[in-house]
Amino acid sequence: MGQQLPKGTSVLFYTPGSTPAQVTVLSPLEWWYSHWDPDVGRSRRCGQVKCALCARGLPIVLRFVLLIQLQNGLKCLLELRERHREELEAIAKSDRGFVGAKLEVWRNASNKHAKIQVEHVGFDSTIVPHEISRLMPCLGLPATLVGQ
Repeated sequence: MGQQLPKGTSVLFYTPGSTPAQVTVLSPLEWWYSHWDPDVGRSRRCGQVKCALCARGLPIVLRFVLLIQLQNGLKCLLELRERHREELEAIAKSDRGFVGAKLEVWRNASNKHAKIQVEHVGFDSTIVPHEISRLMPCLGLPATLVGQ
């Protein structure tokens, strides 16, 4: 089971607006699997073979995560979903990969639940990679296992 972040520590996720914003990717692509837990109204990590939420038939959600830098210098996480796979695969197949990729990110509407759109628009070869793999086990609530 993954560790949780210490109390008082938070992770900042980028929330795109309806106007495209250019961001720079600082990390390799990471991913994790979750379920929406209706009992607590939050995402919970999938426990895989012994997952109680899988046993209840709740759908698994694949979440892609990148560390990005906004134009104002703020660093935060960008979470993308399965619908972004085609764009992410195109970036992954490029000679340069994710670190340094410039993306335009926006929502199709002003509603905070509107789908996020992503477009690869360039590359910055001066970016130093940041590692976020150790952060991944801290995302989402811990998995609920059968028999717990």
